[in-house]
Amino acid sequence: MRLNFQLLLLILSCFGKSGSIKVAGDVCPPDSHQRQPIPVPRGGLPFCSHYADTACCDAKDTLAIRKTVNQLMRPECPNCYAMVREWKCAECSPKAEMFYGSDGSCARNTRLRLCADYCHTIFDVCKDIPFDKGHPNGAFYLNDPPDLTAEEWCEQYVAADPNCFRGAMPSERDETCKCPSHACGKHDEL
Repeated sequence: MRLNFQLLLLILSCFGKSGSIKVAGDVCPPDSHQRQPIPVPRGGLPFCSHYADTACCDAKDTLAIRKTVNQLMRPECPNCYAMVREWKCAECSPKAEMFYGSDGSCARNTRLRLCADYCHTIFDVCKDIPFDKGHPNGAFYLNDPPDLTAEEWCEQYVAADPNCFRGAMPSERDETCKCPSHACGKHDEL
């Protein structure tokens, strides 16, 4: 089941709106079709609305991000949903290049790098909540296997400040959405 966890990270971090990867030196993230952040239109962005002035996304991009997030997470799990939304919307940030950066090799890092405290909070808030990627095997969980710790989950995705993404961190958990037995599907009544 560890493969399912890796697929989540791939969906959230590596593949985005256009599926293409740009070369080093861009300001926007590697999968953006924008080279530089663009002014946000007067009506704002429909899903990643917290980028009000400039963004690496346009309205069409954020609708695709919303579709991805809605396929992964139930809106009825508001705290986990908000964190997954922010994580995916980070590619719209005008500072997104900092969050992707280089991994020290010749290749660009196409995975969003998270700040340690934010990564641990995502794990704590979203563990035991079913995610669904439309895969025939159904739902998967961040803590799969169930004894996986936040430190283990975050190990390869964390970067040091300021080269990491940190979003809002809710203090409450979505207890009604949890499925500790890992026998629930995303659309099951919990």
